[in-house]
Amino acid sequence: MIIRYLELMRFDKPIGTVLLFWPVCWALLFAYHNHPPLNVVILFTVGVILTRAAGCIINDLCDRSIDLHVARTSNRPLANGSVTVKEASVLLALLCVGLFGLLFFINATNRIIAIIAAALTVFYPLTKRFFALPQLVLGITFNIGVIMVFVQADVLSASAWCMYAASVLWTFAYDTVYALADMTDDKRIGIRSSALSLGHYVDVAVCGCYVGMFLLLGYGLNTPVFGAIIAVLFVLAYYMCGLKAWSKNAPIAFFKSNAILGALIAVAVAMVNY
Repeated sequence: MIIRYLELMRFDKPIGTVLLFWPVCWALLFAYHNHPPLNVVILFTVGVILTRAAGCIINDLCDRSIDLHVARTSNRPLANGSVTVKEASVLLALLCVGLFGLLFFINATNRIIAIIAAALTVFYPLTKRFFALPQLVLGITFNIGVIMVFVQADVLSASAWCMYAASVLWTFAYDTVYALADMTDDKRIGIRSSALSLGHYVDVAVCGCYVGMFLLLGYGLNTPVFGAIIAVLFVLAYYMCGLKAWSKNAPIAFFKSNAILGALIAVAVAMVNY
């Protein structure tokens, strides 16, 4: 049973936690000039882990009747009945207690932001019923930790907002590619996704988001020329070196590869701050 609880929180699939962590890592490096205090690193790392786990349970509680009809998600614990709604609710409550405890270690402004983030986390799964681009809501919600890092460091600035906007575009891009894997099932059961809504323009949109991400990161890190160079190189790689085909033919693998990109960006942020 413990294994099913871990699966419910996606601890068996840490890629989501890794992708949630990288923008927070960029912010920690930049806001604290490569030397974030250990207690702050631990605080935000634990926050990322608990937030992702809680978000997965909330998502599965909302989508349990839908997941059963999607090939990729039909074996999730709530969908197949191996974990009950009551058990999932108790586990979610315990995670929320842990997250509530973290509020005592952040400043007053961040407590307000955390409440907003919690509301958006509950709201996001519902957007798949009525909003054409739910992945945009995911990006906005997924990356609030970036702003929280800068607020905690008391250095909220234009660079912080650029990094946040870049992270939103990044999440929108890789999760849109991820949604390509479920397009057939989503269309059949009437679930919205950016992959379905964008249709033939999904390739341009995904490429444009990555380009926007690199440009915003370049500007936010005070290296706009470097950001522009990387953006141009990405366009060439996307259209001439097979990235476009890879995203369509193996969307899950493309999605997971973003963990490497996040790590490379973390290295770049550290080098810029050196």
